[in-house]
Amino acid sequence: MHETHLAITTQGFSSAREVLSFCRVHDCFAAEYTFSREAVQLHEVEQELPEVEHLLNAGVLMRYHLAFKNRELADPDPTLAREALDFYRNCIQIVVGLGGRHVTLHIGLAAEDHSRLNYRTAADSLRTLAMVGDEYDVAVCLENLRTGPTSVPDSFWDLLRESGLQATLDVGHARAAEVAAAKPGYALEFIRRCGTRIRGAHVYDIERVPKSGGPAWHAAPEDLTAIRPLLDALLAHSSCDWWLIELPHVDEKIRTLHLLRHYLAEADHLLPTHHQLEEES
Repeated sequence: MHETHLAITTQGFSSAREVLSFCRVHDCFAAEYTFSREAVQLHEVEQELPEVEHLLNAGVLMRYHLAFKNRELADPDPTLAREALDFYRNCIQIVVGLGGRHVTLHIGLAAEDHSRLNYRTAADSLRTLAMVGDEYDVAVCLENLRTGPTSVPDSFWDLLRESGLQATLDVGHARAAEVAAAKPGYALEFIRRCGTRIRGAHVYDIERVPKSGGPAWHAAPEDLTAIRPLLDALLAHSSCDWWLIELPHVDEKIRTLHLLRHYLAEADHLLPTHHQLEEES
C-alpha cells in the first residue's frame, strides 16, 4: 500500500490568495489547479500563470486539471479535433514549464450527444498526448465521466490501453454511472480494470443532476459509508496517491477533509501534514 496526499480543488475560490489561506488554516498544502473551463486560446491559460506561481512559491504541491468545455478531442469536425489536440499539447508544455508532473483531461466533457463524437479520433489524439507526457515525464491522465464511453469501465479501460494514458478516477462520476446502470459494484469495476493506471482520484459523494434540469453538481458526503468501498479499493488495488476533494464550497471542503483524514489515519495511510513536517525537521 502507498501513502496518500489529500488535496483540494481550486474551484470555488476567487483567487490564489484564498486558496493559500485555506491551505494555511487547514494545513492542507496540496491543490489541483483547474484552468478556466471557458479557455479556447493559449493566452487565456497563460494569463492564469501568476496565480499558479503564487501557490507554487508558497510551497503548495500542485497538479493540474485541463477541463476545457470548448476544446474537444473527439470533435466530429477533423479541423476542430486537430486544433483541440494542439491546444492540449501546448497546455501540457505549459504545465512542464511550471514543474508539473500530472495533468487530468477529458473527452466528451460538454457533449450533449455522445453518439456524435468521434472516439476513434479521440483515441489517436490521446495516444499522441501520452507520448508528449512520456517525453516530458508528465503523467497524462484521462478522467471517467458520468455519461458517455468513459462512464463504462470496459470502454474506459480500452481507451487507456489503446492510448497509453494513465487515469484519474472520479468517484462521484463512477457512482452516478453505477446508479444509471442499476448494477451494484459497477463503480468498483473501474478500479478492478484500471487500478494500476489510476494516479489520482476526485473524491466526493456523487454527481447529481437536478430533476428539473440544469447543470450537474457534486454532492458532499455526510459520512463515508457510500464511498468507503471505493476508497478501500483505491488503497489496496491502485497506484493512486492523490485524493482531490472536488467540492466547490469551503464548508464542504473542510468537512470532507476531516472525514478523509480520519479514514486515512485509521488506515495508517496518511502522509504527514505540512505542520507535522515542520515540527519534525
